This record gives sequence, structure tokens and C-alpha cells, in this order.
Amino acid sequence: MLSCLSALGLLWPAGGLSAQIACTGPGCALLPVSQAQYDRLYSDFYNQYVIDLFDRNAHAAVVANLMSPPIGTVNLYGFTGGVNVGAGYHELEEKTITSPGVGTFDKVPSAGAAANLRAFGGFNLGALLGRRYDPHDETRESSPGFFSLSRFDIYVSGMRHTETLEDEGGIDGTLRATVENRGGEVRYHLVESTDIYGGPMLRWLGVSVGVGYYETKFRISYASGAPETATLRLENGANLKWSSIDVATFTSEVESIPLEIRTGIQVLYFLNLTTGFGISRNRGFFEGYLLRTGSFTPETEFVIPGVSASANLGMSVYRRAEVPSDLYYVRAGVEFNILALKIGVEALKTRRDYGATAAVRIEF
Repeated sequence: MLSCLSALGLLWPAGGLSAQIACTGPGCALLPVSQAQYDRLYSDFYNQYVIDLFDRNAHAAVVANLMSPPIGTVNLYGFTGGVNVGAGYHELEEKTITSPGVGTFDKVPSAGAAANLRAFGGFNLGALLGRRYDPHDETRESSPGFFSLSRFDIYVSGMRHTETLEDEGGIDGTLRATVENRGGEVRYHLVESTDIYGGPMLRWLGVSVGVGYYETKFRISYASGAPETATLRLENGANLKWSSIDVATFTSEVESIPLEIRTGIQVLYFLNLTTGFGISRNRGFFEGYLLRTGSFTPETEFVIPGVSASANLGMSVYRRAEVPSDLYYVRAGVEFNILALKIGVEALKTRRDYGATAAVRIEF
């Protein structure tokens, strides 16, 4: 780790520089790569890999921000509160990086991921003011008017949480993440819930439309554990092994205003099946510094008496990617009712992004 930090100090961007690549050590002179080729390699690496990697993470940050309080029972007629943990993921793709005149890197993974944890509470405005409406109460006099407060639900959420993982949870190395979020949403009962057969045995949960505001600030630092080896296939036929470790710091700030319509059914009382469709207007960024450094050697080791063949290749990168301004999505959820306790999962899908959340809440 000390050698990695030393390389970080040498290669970390400063002033107007956004990246550097350098080979250090006496063995560099023995490798068939010139400094001009290193510069070309960096340029191609940045354009063919780094831009895509950061864009994927910008998409994932938006999706994680959209993992708001769950759809639940679609329309709320009382009060609810709970926690949910969500994640956004942009599909993995193995990239081939080609640098004309230098060589090719094969199967370099590119993906995006972000996570979010929220505590939330919600209430029906009519119930809050002592005018609770129950659409399944056969003694009710009439349905609420279109402008009745009983048709409006308010949700608020927020959390600040720091998590550290070291060689666990699929993480090879040390990862420290801090997430801070806040948000609110207003939902309107477009159509109230109604019984289809046998009351809660088969019940339509109605239709609601909602608009919200969600903001998430996310910071993550990562240092890999065991080095990972990539092979650079030079055009002259030689292969070089880059056994490197990663040190990275990433920051994202995202604001989203989603507009969504939702519906669902209740089956056999204990099961809610829900779905929704929405569009989100977003702004924000994902930025980060990334250092990769490690030994850079021919695939077939060679020894020259009296000459050290040690060589270290280091590359540092900085990029700031803007989040997508508009995002269309669909979501679907399953929730289990155990009296007032509700346990559920939801999935969200855009054209190329995925999101998922798990929630535990009470409703009364």
C-alpha cells in the first residue's frame, strides 16, 4: 500500500492536468514501449474506457436516487414509516481497448453501481386532520371529492450513513462509502381502491399519480486488495502483463424530480403486486479520481545479468460526467402483508439501467 500511495502522489492530477501515465524503474528501458506510445495508450484508454465507465456510474447514481419509498399499497389511507435500501446498476460490459501503433487490452470490465439507504414516513392528509377515509368500509357515505384532502398522500425521507467493507460482500480490498439523501413526494389518488372478489382476497389497489424531489450525495473511496492482471498485446507480437492495484475516490451529487403513475392488486390478503411507470428530470454529476499502478513486465520473464528488470506502470485519471437529464423507467414490486408489518422488494428498469430496493415498513 505504501508503494501505491507513493505513486499516487506522483501521478495525481494537478493544475490543468487531467491524467498522466508513466513507467518508472530501470526495467522500463527494456520494454518495447516508448513514452510517445504510453501517451497514445492513455489517450485511447481514456476515450474508449474511462468516458464510458464514468457515464455508466452517472446513470447508476440517478437510478439509486430514484429508489424512493416503496409503492406499497398504492394509495395510503393512514400512516406509514420504515426504511429501504436501494441500488442502481448499469449493465456490465467487457471492453476491448485498441491503441493503434501500440497494442490491445482485452476484456477490461466496465459497469456502474450506486447504493442508497433511506428512512421514510408517509401520511394521508385526510387522516392527519382526523378525516380518515376507508374505501373498503361498507358504511361509508360517499367517496371523497376530487379535491378532498383524503386523496393526497405526503412522503418524506432522508438518511446519512457511512459503511466500510474490507474483503467482504464481494469486495476485494477496502471500500468506504458515505451517502446522504433527502426527499419528499406528493401522491394523488386518481382512482380509489376497490374490492374485486372477497374483500382482501382479490382487491384492486387503485391508481395514484405522484411528483417528488429527491437529492443524494454520495462519496466512495476504494483501495483494491490483491492485484489484478491485464494483458497488453503489442502489435509487434509481444505480450506485457500489468499486475496492478486500484485506488479511487468517487463523488456524485444528484437531484431528481420524478413524475410517476402507479397501480396494483392485492391477492389472498398477504400479497401486494404493484407496478408503475415514470419519467424523471435530473441534474447533477459523477466525478472521480482513479489510480492504477503495478508491475509491468513481459509475459515471458527475462534476466540480464547485472541489470534490474523491475518496472512499474502507473496511470491516473480524473473525469466529471453529467447525469442523464431525462430518464424513462418502469418499476414493479412485491410486498408481503403481515398485519401492520409490510416487507417488500421492488425492481426498476430503464433502457440499460437496473435498480432494486428492499423495504420494511409499518402501515396503520
